[in-house]
Amino acid sequence: MIACGVGGIILALVMLGAAANFLGAHSDSGLPLLGVLLIPLSIAVGIVSIQFFAALSRNPTGCCKVCGQVKPTISGSLNRHIGAVVLMFHSHITGHMCKDCISRLFWQFTPLTLAAGWWGIISFFVTPFVLVNNIAFYIRSRWMKS
Repeated sequence: MIACGVGGIILALVMLGAAANFLGAHSDSGLPLLGVLLIPLSIAVGIVSIQFFAALSRNPTGCCKVCGQVKPTISGSLNRHIGAVVLMFHSHITGHMCKDCISRLFWQFTPLTLAAGWWGIISFFVTPFVLVNNIAFYIRSRWMKS
């Protein structure tokens, strides 16, 4: 597990180095956009890999925050983000949740965020992070015991 987490961090650092190299090599040609896009992507890969492999190392049995049953749970958050032109509406559930509740909430929150999260100026930039967080938490929960 530790090796996989370190591998994710190394991948993020390699992507960050590639972005810096691309920015330095192509600064005069007007193509720095790819390098600028690689920087947040590498940061997201690093965060997701740390979160993913840290959660796999512990799978406590506890009380699910959503359903209240005593089951194996993991700690995390699921977010719903709806963007309007000037406003944005954000809700989240954070805490220890069981596999069934994570799945149910993921399928309630994520499709709505995917469809309605982009429609604001700030929301256009927030929505990708919300989607990455939800998908990473959902994938992490698939490794849990039921």
